[in-house]
Formats: sequence, C-alpha cells, structure tokens
Amino acid sequence: MHETLEKVNDTLKYPSDLEDKLPSILSAYEKHVNEQEEYLKTKIRNSRDRVNNSINLQQKIKSDIEIYKSNFKKLDQIYQSFPKVVNNYENIKIIAIAHQNFHKSYEMHKKLVNISNATENILKMIKNEENVENIHEEVFELEKFKYEIHFFSKNITRDEFLKLNEIINQIDRVLLEFENMFLLKTNNLINQLEINKEYLNQISKIVKKEEERDEITIKVQKGKHSHDAILHEIYLLNKIYFDREIKDIKNKTIKAIKYSINDKFPKLQNKDFNIQELNFIIEDMKFISETVNDKDLFIDLRFIYEEYHLQLKTFLDLNKNNLDASQILFLLEFINNYNENIEKNLNMQPETLGESLLGDSESELINKYLQIASEKLVSWISNITVIEVEKFNLRTSQPTVDENDKYISTGFINLLQIIKQQMEPITFNKHIFLQITSIVVENCHYFKNEIIKAMKKDFKPSVTLKSVPGYEEYVIMIGNSGLKLTQYINSLPLCQKTEVRELGNIFLEILKSSNTLLSEFIITTCGPILDKVFTDSWYEQDITKKLIITLEDFLGDYKITMADYSFITFVFEICNSLVFCYVKQITRKRAKILEDCSDKLKSDEKRLIQTFCKFADPQEVKNSFMPFDKIIPLLTTKNDDLFVVELKSLILVYPDIKKEFIKSIIKKRTDLNDSDKKNLIERLKECFGEEPKHNKKTLFSRLTGF
Repeated sequence: MHETLEKVNDTLKYPSDLEDKLPSILSAYEKHVNEQEEYLKTKIRNSRDRVNNSINLQQKIKSDIEIYKSNFKKLDQIYQSFPKVVNNYENIKIIAIAHQNFHKSYEMHKKLVNISNATENILKMIKNEENVENIHEEVFELEKFKYEIHFFSKNITRDEFLKLNEIINQIDRVLLEFENMFLLKTNNLINQLEINKEYLNQISKIVKKEEERDEITIKVQKGKHSHDAILHEIYLLNKIYFDREIKDIKNKTIKAIKYSINDKFPKLQNKDFNIQELNFIIEDMKFISETVNDKDLFIDLRFIYEEYHLQLKTFLDLNKNNLDASQILFLLEFINNYNENIEKNLNMQPETLGESLLGDSESELINKYLQIASEKLVSWISNITVIEVEKFNLRTSQPTVDENDKYISTGFINLLQIIKQQMEPITFNKHIFLQITSIVVENCHYFKNEIIKAMKKDFKPSVTLKSVPGYEEYVIMIGNSGLKLTQYINSLPLCQKTEVRELGNIFLEILKSSNTLLSEFIITTCGPILDKVFTDSWYEQDITKKLIITLEDFLGDYKITMADYSFITFVFEICNSLVFCYVKQITRKRAKILEDCSDKLKSDEKRLIQTFCKFADPQEVKNSFMPFDKIIPLLTTKNDDLFVVELKSLILVYPDIKKEFIKSIIKKRTDLNDSDKKNLIERLKECFGEEPKHNKKTLFSRLTGF
C-alpha cells in the first residue's frame, strides 16, 4: 500500500497532473485490467474445453469396450455353437475359395456369353450421346473384363484363343469408340459451354478414376519383381493389370481442352472480323468460374484461364497494328473489362496468367486513337460551326423545336451527338477521357466564339430592323441549345475534372451571351422610355406604365419558347440590366434628383418587382432590385451622420461603387443647399478614403465617364 502511495505521489506531483497525467494513467490501468480479464477468460475457456474433451474421450473408450465385449460374446457363442467348423477352418477355407472361384468362373462365363449384347448396348449409348459418366462406368468394367480374359486365358488351345481374341476385339472397339467420343466432346467443350456446363465436372470424375487405375497399373508392373512389400502386395491383388497399357487420359484431356480453346480464335481471322467478338473470352471465363466446381476438377482452372490468356495475346499480337480507331477503343475497353473480370470473378491478378496483353504497344495504340479522333473532331466541329453560323445569318425558316415545343438547334444536337459518341465510350480510361475532352474543349471554344461573334455582329442591324427577321428567335434557340449541352456535360463521369468543367462552361457561356443579347435587345427597344428616367418627363408622366407593358410583351413571348432554366436566368439578366439603366441615368448631366425622387423610384421599383414576380421567384426578384433599396436613402437623407451610415451599408454590399457616383447624386439633389452638399462631399472621405482593394464586381463596376 505504501509503495502504491509513493508511486502515485511521484506521478501526481503538481495539480496540473490531475488533468494531464491522471486520465492516461487511468486509461492504462483500465487497459491492463481488461487484458488480465481476457487472459483469465481464455485460460478458463481452455481448461473447460480440455475437461470436456477428456469426458468425451472417456465416454468413447467406454463405448468401444462395450462393443468389444459384445463382439467377444458373439464369437464365443459361435464357437460354442459350431466347434467343428472352427476346428476345421483350413478345410472350410479351401472349400470357400473353391466356391468363390467357381462363382467367378460362372460370372465370367455369363459375361462371355452376353458380351455381344453388352458391347452393342454401350455402342448404342455412345451413339445416342447419353450421360458420359454412365457410359464410362460400363466401359470401365468392360476394360477390366478384357484384362481378366487376358489373365485367365494362359495355355489355351488355338481355337479358344481365336474365339477370345474376337471378344477382345469387340471390347477394344468399344473402348476406342468411347475414347473418341470422350475426346471429341472434350475438344468441343469450350465451344459449347452452355450445353456442356456439367461436362467439365463429369470428365473430372472420369479422369480421376482412370488416373487411379493407371497408378495401380504402374505399381503392379513395378511390384512383380519388387522387394517393396507394399508394391508386391498390390501386384498380387491386381495381377490382371500387369499387361495393361497406360491410358494417360489426363494429358489427353488437357490437350483436348487446349484445342477446344484454340479453336475459338482462328475463326476470328477473316475479312469481316469484328473485334467485339472477343467478348466471348470474358463470358467464357466468368461462366467457367461460376459453373465448374474447382475442388473436384482434375486440373487447376488456372490452366484454362492461362490458355485463354495465351491465345488472346497471340491473337492480339497478330492484329493490334491493323485496327481502326473504333476497334482500338473497343480493345482498350475490352482489356480493362478483362482485367476487372479476372480480379473480381476469378480472384486473380491479370499478370499472374501471363505476359501483358498489349505490353509496350498500349501507349502506341492510345496515341494512334487520339490522333485519329482529334482529326475527326476538328473536321466535324468545324463543319457544324460553318453550317450553324450560316443558318443563323440566313434565318430562312423558323427555328426547330424539341419535344416540349422549345426552340432547339439541330446543329447543337449534332454537336451533342458527336461529343456523346466520342466521350461516353472512353469513360473507362481516365487518360484518354481527359485527352479527348481537351481536344473537344479546344474545338468547342472555336465553335462558341464563332456563334457569339455572329450573334453580336447582327445585333445592331436586327434591333434597328435592318437585318433578316427572326433574330430573337434564333438567339433563344442558341441559348436553349447551349443549356442542353451544359446539362449533358454536367452529367458526365469525371465532371468535376478541370477539363470537363471547362467544357461545360463553354456552353454555359453561350447561354449567358444569348441572355445578355436578348436583355440588351429589350433594353434597346425600351431605350426611348428609359432615356427619360430622372428627367422632367419621368416626374410628370407615367412613362413606367409603357415600360412595363413592353416588358410584359417580351417576357410573355420569350417564356413560350425558352427552356425553363434559360428563361429564369434571362429574367434576372433583364432585372439587372434595368437596374443598371436606372443607375446609369443618375450619372447623366441632365438627370434631376428632386424631393419626390425617392418616392418615384420606390414606386417604379414596386411596379417592376410586381411585373417580374409573375415570371420568377419573388424573393430572387426583390434581391435583384436591392441596389434601389440601398440608393434611395441617399436621395433623401439630409443628416450627414445618417448619410454616412447609409453609404457605408451600400459599400459593404457593393464595394466597387465609385466615389464620383455618390458625388454626382449629392450635387444633383435639389433638396440640399450648397453648404449641405459640401459637408456631405467632405464626409465621403470617411467612407472611401483611399481606393479600396477588392475583387468583387457588381453592376457599379460598369459605370464609366465620371
């Protein structure tokens, strides 16, 4: 106890040790206690098992003793009942052996008499292709009978020899017919796996049975003159097999299975060869692994898989340099699936079956595929670009529609099909996928730039009615199509990869450009109205009513043919454009900020929000007009402290707002005298100071010309 206290005292010297050391000490102690408890439980369990084993052994010994006593009693009773028989054992033994030999002779005589029927029945079974295992049982016994005839036909007359030789010939014929059927069926084994799915297990039993008899035959032939007591005893018990030939059925069967596998490959060497036919290899290997009982098989299944692997490699070595792009792609995917099948279904590593199927040629094939694919992609996308730009410029017919009656471009759909055809089959190989994606990205950048350039080039002529009709419809069509391709790209595997995201952004940029141009189209159309904002006309007339009617007409028409997502994003685009127009009007020299300006602006904001809420989420619409909420207090507040607070609140949300913009508002306010204006302008230093460094860009970044 004293030692324990001293140990505790040494460990916990300071109050902090209660927190730092005590938990770890307790944890170590608890771990030690658990280990001791587990050790004790194990010792008790082992002791209990030994006691139970001793009890069971004792009971077995008692049972054996009782059996021994019972047998002894029976033998004693036999001896008491038949003393003469026991005393004359040798004579009775001779009689029994004679009787046994007579019985054997009688049975052999019966077999000799019925040999023709027996052989004919077996031949009939072979012809009808009955169960091979059942046929073998008959053949196995027939061969044994053949060597019994050999053994017991010593020192016979010539006539008897000729008769027996005829019987032996009949038996040999059956044996040959069976071996022919057996090897032929084995040779076709792999070609007809579904039909012969039980056959591999059956031949395993046959081979094992024949192997055992071959082993006995070898031992008999060695044992005749051997000093080995066991071998000599085997010879004495199986003399009939001394002249038997070794069948070596195992090696013959293995060779037949090899031929069966090999025969599947030469048929692929023809002019109409389709490399997709190689799929049978994976299907065969999977079928064998699921169907065949490996434990009972006379050979390791690995041998079969290695033979497939060897033949496949040989075949690929002959053909890999003559493949086109689609065949190369299939081959690479096939090898990927092949390796996965070996690991998953066979529980092996591909390299354990033999040499790599492609070796150093894999990178060459990949480069060849990438070169061919790149050339085709450049040509295809270039042609689509030319056709799409020409179609946009001519606008000879209404845009096509999809299943939802939304405008869609057939050129974009063709581009989508090309991207699908090139990218979906290669998702199995990350390297190829990213390389092809890079090629697609490069060419789709060209496609995007040409489309956007065409839309921008024809914007001014179209908005001034000096170009071909249908500009808005075609721009909507292009935006919808860009959205469709963006959605597809985002559904691809590896969509988080930089290259794939960049591809999605290309088509998203097309959608954004379409929405921006449509928004500019509406703003330009409404230009005469918007030009009057913050002028006398705005204060004196209800010009906002005309603006709202025009907006509702445009939005109602666009909603019918724009994809839902395209339309929603467009609504917010036009909201932002309108807010920018209002803000820009404030900066104009002729703009007036009268006392009722804030009320007028609040009214416009409310009416515009009500209009856009018919087409989009109300909260999102309100958020779009937030700049109004932040600017309105600056149009009315005279208290310089409150003005500074409101301005700081504005800057927090829009850090890119310019000092000159606020100055412009202050100078144009008619409710302030020169002194108030000067004071507010002086206090702007508190809010702006030096030019702030920020990355955030809002609509205020677009304001210029102060």
